Amino acid sequence: MKSFVATTLAATSMAVSVEHQKEFEFMSHIAKWGNDFKTLEDYTARFARWAEVDAFIATINHPDSGETHRAGHNKFSTFHEHEYEKMMTLMADQAPEDDEPQTFELFKHSEERLGATPATMDWRTGGCVTPVKDQGSCGSCWTFATTETTETAYCQATGTLLTLSEQQLVDCCTVYNGCNGGNYPKAWEYITENGQMLESDYPYVAADGVCSYNASQAKVTIPAIDGNSSTSIGNYLIRNYGTPEEIMAGVSIRPAAIAVNASGLRFQTYETGVLNNCTNTQLNHAIAMDGYDSTASVPYYQVRNSWGSSWGDNGYILLGMTEGNAKGNCGVQQDVDYPNIGANWTN
Repeated sequence: MKSFVATTLAATSMAVSVEHQKEFEFMSHIAKWGNDFKTLEDYTARFARWAEVDAFIATINHPDSGETHRAGHNKFSTFHEHEYEKMMTLMADQAPEDDEPQTFELFKHSEERLGATPATMDWRTGGCVTPVKDQGSCGSCWTFATTETTETAYCQATGTLLTLSEQQLVDCCTVYNGCNGGNYPKAWEYITENGQMLESDYPYVAADGVCSYNASQAKVTIPAIDGNSSTSIGNYLIRNYGTPEEIMAGVSIRPAAIAVNASGLRFQTYETGVLNNCTNTQLNHAIAMDGYDSTASVPYYQVRNSWGSSWGDNGYILLGMTEGNAKGNCGVQQDVDYPNIGANWTN
């Protein structure tokens, strides 16, 4: 029988070994992502944060967790919470009036879409979706949701896929605050009034800058219909919401800009599968929805983020559908809109 001292030494050795193993994994992580921590205090704090994230990932991925998605480390694993939150700067355009579902503008004119909606949709297969982009450390998510849906709508109308400039919206759509926040409805209005330049003519720098708009280089102008530059599928009153059937009917026409709550480790560490049990619905992040699958074992919305292809499932996240008039996982069913489309596009 082992002595008490021998047993204690073995347990201590095992604890030290586990701690060393975790630090080795942490060092491998920071080497992979090119992190450079200047002081011991910063290194120690980042290691503690990474360990917290690592423990959360283990909980999600445990076989008995009941989760329908898988979590993993990514470039945000050493971010302190306030650093991560800086990328979520969605601004509310309109104060909520009540907590009841609204009559969606799309279906005032197109209620037949509800009976003709495909069960699945993936707009990436149509050649009208640009590759996943990366907003960097600038809180410009709203410009990416605006631009990506405009690119696809224009491609659907003309057959030409252009890569448009988010930086133009950051610098020139002054009704909003650039890297410090905005939203897509008035950004579409800006494009209607001014047109949007190509990314190649107005490159993204992930920082606020001086407006360098050149009207002669504007390639796309959204033709407003009935005085509006966007169509609301969900409704961007924050507390209002749509059903999966209504949202699918809209997204079957074209990809939509949407709002979600991206705070917390559940969203941050998403890797693959369908994310459910995301109960925070206070909207703070703009992204794009370009597909869905209502026939999957866990029905989902296919959502394209602007954090680069290294995050999530090659830049995407699948958010589980919530039946009825519910706010949805991470609030996904509250705010679903896309730019209007007409016959007279400029190019």
